[in-house]
Amino acid sequence: MTMPDIASNGVGNGCRQLTASEIEPMLSAYLSGGWRDDDLQLKSVDLEPDSITALLRVKRFFIPGDGRFHLSVPQAFIWIAQLALIHGCWDNHLDRKPGEIWIRSITLECKRPISNVEEISLQLKSTSKRLVKGGVFYSGVISVDHGAFVGSGRYVFPLLASAKFTPDFRAPLPAIHPA
Repeated sequence: MTMPDIASNGVGNGCRQLTASEIEPMLSAYLSGGWRDDDLQLKSVDLEPDSITALLRVKRFFIPGDGRFHLSVPQAFIWIAQLALIHGCWDNHLDRKPGEIWIRSITLECKRPISNVEEISLQLKSTSKRLVKGGVFYSGVISVDHGAFVGSGRYVFPLLASAKFTPDFRAPLPAIHPA
């Protein structure tokens, strides 16, 4: 069974094709490009053997109709991936990103809005890791702003052939505080 082409077949079947000028007032200004105005910055990063916790600060943001910042799911995903990269580098004794991370899955439940611009906490906690072809496969849980967004993720952190893989999580190092 194939799906009908709505643009051609759907119009005659009680469906209505909208014009660009009719669609325009329905579109989100944020999703249509306002997201580019969001600028979040790492305030601090704390590493533990099986987790990474960061504090983010909002430098500037898209101003929605209510005038308040709202952390969007796309921004949360970006910072989840950034922290996965930082933790993967640290956990595998690397001082720089060896390649692109491969996000296999992220689930995120948004329990309440996040509008704090001074400190947004983000924590990734690894629950398992294993060596796979080309890298290390991590699974873990996610918490954004103390449970406002919660979920899980799985990703492959890339490893070069010369990298040192440790099957157990590393011993803790001091916190990193970006300038």
